[in-house]
Amino acid sequence: MGCWDYMILCDDTALDALDELNSENIEQFLDEAINSDYLDYDVCEYGLVAAAIVDVALNGINYDILTGYEDEEIEETVCIIEHSHAEKLRQKSIDAICAVKGKNSELFELMSENGEDNEFYINWVNNLNKIIERLSK
Repeated sequence: MGCWDYMILCDDTALDALDELNSENIEQFLDEAINSDYLDYDVCEYGLVAAAIVDVALNGINYDILTGYEDEEIEETVCIIEHSHAEKLRQKSIDAICAVKGKNSELFELMSENGEDNEFYINWVNNLNKIIERLSK
């Protein structure tokens, strides 16, 4: 799985998603996460990255959510959509995060495989909840 922390951009697949993400396909990544009956790992990661980028466009970069450290390269990469476009994707971003946190998600299964009371899972959920909070403002 190439995951080294619970934050959004601390996973190889998430970094692949960030490389592929642009203003034309961001909504597609969100829709796939929202509309899938079962969310494969890649769909989860792509949906979370898309939601995080919407959050960045609306609320600015929060490195505690993204990587845990400041990174100039990340800063240049995550600013890929206009605020007005992001505003239209606010609710879809929340919905995508909720879908990934749901029981029909491979990422949920992996994160919670040691029990929903394990520290890594709790930190992952709390991190996603922070994004939802920021998007709900």
